[in-house]
Amino acid sequence: MRVVFFALLGLIVGCASDPSARQKLAAAIQTQCLAESKKFLESGAAKAYFTRCVDSRLSALGEDPIYDPGFEQRWPEFETPATGQIFEER
Repeated sequence: MRVVFFALLGLIVGCASDPSARQKLAAAIQTQCLAESKKFLESGAAKAYFTRCVDSRLSALGEDPIYDPGFEQRWPEFETPATGQIFEER
């Protein structure tokens, strides 16, 4: 996990002015945070963990946190059928 973080840090430092590199960085961070948020599905805190994870990691890299007003509507894109069932039950 540290290797991924330092690789992402190198990417942002090396390509800070390149918008496509910044998009790739954000996508990589979102993927990592999504994987980590899976352990919070049982407690129903996966969405909150995912959002805090992405924002805190981007902030640590000197980027602005992502404000995404459509996140709640798009969350199902990140779900598998099993996670969708858990959220529907809550």
